[in-house]
Amino acid sequence: MTGLRQLVLIGLLTLPPSLVPRLVLAQKRALTFDAFLGFPAVGDPQLSPDGKWVAYSVTTFSLPDNRGSSRIWLADVATGQTRQLTQGPGSDRQPRWSPDGTTLAFVSTRQGGAQVWVLGLAGGEARKITSLADGVSDPLWLPDGKGLIVTSDLKWPAEQEIDRRNGDYPTDARMWTDLFYRHWDDWRAGRRQHLFSVSLADGRATDLAPVDRDVPTIATSGDGDVSVAPDGREIAVAIHADPVADNTNVDIYVMPRDGGGGTGAGGGRCIRSPRVAEPRTRRAIRPMGSGSRTSPSSGLGSRQIGGDSCCCGGRTERRKGEARPRSRRGGRCP
Repeated sequence: MTGLRQLVLIGLLTLPPSLVPRLVLAQKRALTFDAFLGFPAVGDPQLSPDGKWVAYSVTTFSLPDNRGSSRIWLADVATGQTRQLTQGPGSDRQPRWSPDGTTLAFVSTRQGGAQVWVLGLAGGEARKITSLADGVSDPLWLPDGKGLIVTSDLKWPAEQEIDRRNGDYPTDARMWTDLFYRHWDDWRAGRRQHLFSVSLADGRATDLAPVDRDVPTIATSGDGDVSVAPDGREIAVAIHADPVADNTNVDIYVMPRDGGGGTGAGGGRCIRSPRVAEPRTRRAIRPMGSGSRTSPSSGLGSRQIGGDSCCCGGRTERRKGEARPRSRRGGRCP
């Protein structure tokens, strides 16, 4: 059964009769906007580790409120029986199973913005785990079940020129000195997206890559940008090593579970690098965490990192219109 068919089947099993518009068989009529909004949206199905349950989100829409509200539902794969797991204020989305299948983590806006909550399927109330200022997204369980990896925006750097100019009277003014200052409709000047490791026991969050880059990159923004090794010792993440305006290449970096001690130094190595045309300005190739002469605070470096960043940390060699990394021992990287 294809993924699309599974999603349609889950939707049909989920919708109670009160939410499904009555079919008018006697005559055909055009679909109105109000009727369209009456259809709940079913998405993000997540199969439990034992394969017996599917957790998913159901979003209903309100025209007067001009917003949608999502809830987490659970479906029994064998019987098709469904039940709603979450309710109350806010919206709930992105359900994720714990490795042992006894707990669901999800992102909810019920308190303090979009934060991770966990709910035991044996019963009880949901418990808030994160309290990051700008909220979180894309929770990912660690294999031992003791914590999660989440993505969150943060102010970067902590002290900015706009703050100095505003003084005691904050404004909505923006300042930018490089590109991109906006990503589609999202103003990114003075902000970065970083990975955080969150302890399930006390909610303590640790920035795994405190560097002047988006980790993971915001350019692709989809499932698969972050992955944890089966043994939980390393994390792979998609990163733009170069400034996005200079180079559109996305490389895969692997970092220790603790992000190199949370300092960003030696926190990651590039494991894949596409061959690209030589940049107009030759740049040294540095692995993540090697620092930068231009921006010492950036573990990924600044303009010293070429689009062909490589784990060997060597230098580029122009060969028939291509920039190929050369290792410190003289051999070329794959």
